Amino acid sequence: ADFYFAGWQYGFSEADVTPAKLAGFDVKSYALYESCIRIGPRPPISMETMYADVSALGRIFGVMAEAEALIAGYRSRVTAVVDRTAKASTRPRIMYCGGCNTDSPPRTIGTEGMPRLLFDLAGGRNVYDDIKDSYVNVSWDTVIDRAPEWIVISNRASRTRTASPT
Repeated sequence: ADFYFAGWQYGFSEADVTPAKLAGFDVKSYALYESCIRIGPRPPISMETMYADVSALGRIFGVMAEAEALIAGYRSRVTAVVDRTAKASTRPRIMYCGGCNTDSPPRTIGTEGMPRLLFDLAGGRNVYDDIKDSYVNVSWDTVIDRAPEWIVISNRASRTRTASPT
């Protein structure tokens, strides 16, 4: 590989794949800033977090003009959404559920997951805002207790799937 782009716990891990280990094989890498909470303290996430990642990738790949245009477009869209939701009288309770199925605990986000920030900007409220972490497992009982009005499900197909769903 010429370049490895991932986040901690979704690509990088202290046990297996780190930027330092990859550098030993002359493989350059970049870790998403949002995921760096897994390896040490850092300032809270913001849209500036994502813009910095886009800018860094623009520099790495020599496409700064495209990165800057993308960031400008994001800024404009975020402003439009915030303007539209700023005066909302209620904020719907939202839960993010990654890999959501009944065979395992739901994986959700605390205050440091990027989807939480997007929920806030769109006028919602993450039901797990009291968890000072990014991606965490919770129990189905707490999902019921927190009574989300909306559940955003993010399921990705497994590369190791052995059986088709029935």
